[in-house]
Parts: sequence; C-alpha cells; structure tokens
Amino acid sequence: MISRLTDTQRVDFLDSIDTELSSYADHLWKVQDNLEAIKDVSPKWLAAAQDAEKLVRVFNGQENPITDRIITKELFDAGMSVEEMAEVSRRCEVFARDVRSCLKEVDALLVQVKARIQDVNGWRDAVSKARGIIMQSIWQAELNRRQSGLGATP
Repeated sequence: MISRLTDTQRVDFLDSIDTELSSYADHLWKVQDNLEAIKDVSPKWLAAAQDAEKLVRVFNGQENPITDRIITKELFDAGMSVEEMAEVSRRCEVFARDVRSCLKEVDALLVQVKARIQDVNGWRDAVSKARGIIMQSIWQAELNRRQSGLGATP
C-alpha cells in the first residue's frame, strides 16, 4: 500500500505516524511522572504499613507483653469487643500486605513504562530517518528538475 504512494504522500503518512507516536510518548511520560510521584511518597506508605503490622502484633500480644495488655485493656474499657479488635487486626494485615504489593507493582510498572518510552523514542527516530531519506529524494528530484529546465533552450 505504501509503495503506491507518492513521496509527498509518504512524508505525510510518516508525519501522521510521528504525531501518534508523540502523543503516545506524552501519555507514557505522564504515567511515568505519576508512578514516580507514588515512589516519592512510598516511604510514608511503608511507614503506615509497618505501623499497621505493629498494631497487629499489639493485638496479638507479640510487641511488648506489658504494654500490649495495657493497650488492649484500655480498648476493652473504651467499649471495643474482641471481635472488633480481631477485625481491626485483620484489616491492618490486609492494609500492610496491599501496600507492599502495590509498591512492588509500581516498581515493575515503572520499569515497563521506561522501556516503552525507549521503544517509542526508537520508533520516532526510525520514522524521522525514513522521512529524511524521502525528503532528500524529493529535494534531489526537484533540484534535477530545475537543473534540467535551466539547461534547456527555449
């Protein structure tokens, strides 16, 4: 199909491909920026996960036997049931697990996005080179046309 196009049409076609690749790269850069923003706050998320895990250990009496009993007694005295403490403990475990899992996925996605950005940059370079070759052909043909017109006698 492309072989049937004129050089000018090929240049236009390559320009449209480059426009699409440029748009795709812009989206990838936005995704990269967002993933890096998540990584910037990941220490806070990890600290929250560690605190949640510590609370689970407190509820299970594994952090500090004396303070764990005092804390659980205070919670009982405040009206919290054993079932409610178990639910809080379960939710803290899930939260900590999900935070760690999410941050691992962010790391993996960031690697993939950076690889796709490199791919797109490579494709754009290839399109640019092909466009340059075709443009050179167009210019050479125009130069030849003008030179052959100058040498002709009226």
